[in-house]
Amino acid sequence: RFNEPGQWIQVDFEEPTLISGVVTQGREDQPQWVQSFIVLISEDGVNFTPYTDYPGELAKIFPGNTDQNTLVKNPFNRNIIAQVIRIQPVTWEDAIAIRFNVLGCAEKTTPLPGTTGTGTPGTGTPGTVKPTTGQPPSGTPSTEGTRPTEGTPGTGTPPTEGTTKSST
Repeated sequence: RFNEPGQWIQVDFEEPTLISGVVTQGREDQPQWVQSFIVLISEDGVNFTPYTDYPGELAKIFPGNTDQNTLVKNPFNRNIIAQVIRIQPVTWEDAIAIRFNVLGCAEKTTPLPGTTGTGTPGTGTPGTVKPTTGQPPSGTPSTEGTRPTEGTPGTGTPPTEGTTKSST
């Protein structure tokens, strides 16, 4: 019922956020993982557009995992600004199961070239994200955790930290 095309998981950052890629993993306690996926982005949480490397292309299908524990980093060819990012599995091993992290930083913390940022190197400004999933199983307990995201390479922007909830 839940292992069929069209399932998704998303994170709502509640404000425009610079996103530069995603990191994925399979299910920690079972041999289940997403083998490939597409990324959809939205500025309002209602209208979604597939990520493409270049305008006019079809949705990019990202390579996912080949086991349950290895981290697979998929940087984007171009940075995007979005409020919501959605991951939609295309293929999977045994069952749809994914742990993921979004790479990027809050738009307001990105210093412009030639300016000085206000952050302190090595620290992050906590932010709150609201992940949601498409058709979560009923009666499944929610788990909460805090996962850091990476700063933007070459900008001196420190990592940010977001609180995530997932229903797996």
